[in-house]
Amino acid sequence: MNANTTSKHEELRWRPQGLRCTGVQKEGAPTGKPIPKSLSYLMDVWIGLAFIVAMAVCVGVEYVRYPDISLNELLLHHLLELFLFGFVLCGISWIVLRAVLVAPIQKIFLHLYGVGGGDQSPLVVNTRVREIREIVDAVNIMLWRMKQQANLKALDPARDEVVQIREKRGHFEMEQTNE
Repeated sequence: MNANTTSKHEELRWRPQGLRCTGVQKEGAPTGKPIPKSLSYLMDVWIGLAFIVAMAVCVGVEYVRYPDISLNELLLHHLLELFLFGFVLCGISWIVLRAVLVAPIQKIFLHLYGVGGGDQSPLVVNTRVREIREIVDAVNIMLWRMKQQANLKALDPARDEVVQIREKRGHFEMEQTNE
């Protein structure tokens, strides 16, 4: 892709510092799709919704089991207890998912961003998650293959240049012998 094509059609710019895709419109660029939500945001929303639904179901079950319970007792005793329990579980889930999933993915993204800038150092991510290890292995294989291909791609033009130099040298030597 050349510079003109890239600048004409580029709708989004990546910022590695914030790991967010920001919708920066260039002049003449068509309006694109809405900016996708981050993994962190989606995890926060879904974990929160899951615990709110779970707490509501538990309060409903308590009300069905004990229909003569007063609304104050239901709200103060059971709902408060469920809210505290849900808050603790939500916090633990949030911390664990960030440490296990989001942090390694951000590290992979930063490394791939560096690869786009020419950094071909191997990716090292310490994780026990099989899928993330497979992604890391795939990135490292890709980098190894890029290094192998880079050498092969440089070889053919170098051979062509050597042939051209030899031809010029041969013509130059022939001209000198004719003189």
